[in-house]
Amino acid sequence: EILPLADFIRLYYPPDTPYCFKYEDGNQPYDMLVVDDQNNEIERIEVTKVIDGHSEKTSTTELTDKGMTTFSPNNKDASDLLKEILLKKQSKGNYVNCKLVIYMVERELVFYDVNEMIEIIRRYADNTFTGIFLVERGSSDGNPTKIVYAHYS
Repeated sequence: EILPLADFIRLYYPPDTPYCFKYEDGNQPYDMLVVDDQNNEIERIEVTKVIDGHSEKTSTTELTDKGMTTFSPNNKDASDLLKEILLKKQSKGNYVNCKLVIYMVERELVFYDVNEMIEIIRRYADNTFTGIFLVERGSSDGNPTKIVYAHYS
């Protein structure tokens, strides 16, 4: 979660921002608090990656238990995963004053179409979050990390 949060902060907030960013580890409905110099909460940030959580957990368990695992890219379509993520988060409904950052990493997905992902956000977004941001991680071939889409409620 730290790298996606750091990338988003660098891209979204100006370098001279007066805010502080506090990472929150645990089960609360956000990953980072944005606070002012008096420690007053400004907003919250929740970050997620479009991955198949079940496959990810299975691989992690294998790695922990056996010391090795087989690489298996997501078997599910990225757009189906994104729909599942948005609907699951909306069903929780406790994201007060919170932005959602959807972090896309090409090597973790077999294939995804950015325009299709944007259309899914437009179709499934509601007022659960103050904003939904699609962030695409840069690659070693020179493509920079960037916010490719921002949806505001």
